[in-house]
Amino acid sequence: MIKENELNNLFEIEKVDLSYNKLSSFPVMDVKYPKVKFFTAKGNDFVRFPVSINRLKPLQKLDLSENKIDKFNDVDFTELKNLEE
Repeated sequence: MIKENELNNLFEIEKVDLSYNKLSSFPVMDVKYPKVKFFTAKGNDFVRFPVSINRLKPLQKLDLSENKIDKFNDVDFTELKNLEE
């Protein structure tokens, strides 16, 4: 199990893969991750988009497939200027 305080100390990480961990919520990130470019959390139990992902400014690839998220209309992707389709 990943503890929230462990996520707040990973300043150099570029890839995050939390796939298939039965996560239903994502902890609020208190710090900005200056280098995360790839984030995947597929195959979990998210029903809402983890809004704290908006703090990952250099993010290029995001994969939240195989979750229970059914709408993204309250999500502001304008903060993620490097995100690729």
